[in-house]
Order: sequence, then C-alpha cells, then structure tokens
Amino acid sequence: MDRIIYAVACIEPLFSVPQAYEIFRAHSAVNVSIVTWIGYEAMTAIWVWYSIVHRDKLLLLYQGLFLVIDGSIIVGALIYGSSV
Repeated sequence: MDRIIYAVACIEPLFSVPQAYEIFRAHSAVNVSIVTWIGYEAMTAIWVWYSIVHRDKLLLLYQGLFLVIDGSIIVGALIYGSSV
C-alpha cells in the first residue's frame, strides 16, 4: 500500500501539468479562472505548512508538487491574462 500511495503522491499533481503547458504554449489564459487556482494554491500552502509541522515527508512531497505546478499556472494566468 505504501508504494501505491507514494506513486499516487508523485503522479496525481502531474494531472495539472497539461493546464500549465497549454497556457504557456498558447500564450493565453483566457479560459483559466485565476481565483480558482489561487484558492487551490492557498489551500496547498496550508497543507505544506501542516506537513512541515508534522514532519510528514509523503504529504510534503505530494503538496509540494502541487504548490509548484499550481504556482506555474497562476504565473501563466497573470502573464497571459485570465478570466476571473
């Protein structure tokens, strides 16, 4: 079970990569809701903080990946204009 969870922790955040890729490929974030992604990022930051406080490496890996990927989507949305 532990191996499956580690795999999921590494794979699940990758499902957000196509959104980031599309923003930077098309130079457009017209159909991206920045409010949604900032909300995701804020909640992820809390999970990262929690995982640091509780020294939970798996949770830190999982949420740390989301923090980076979601952050790239926010940056792309700010650069290329997004919807609210």
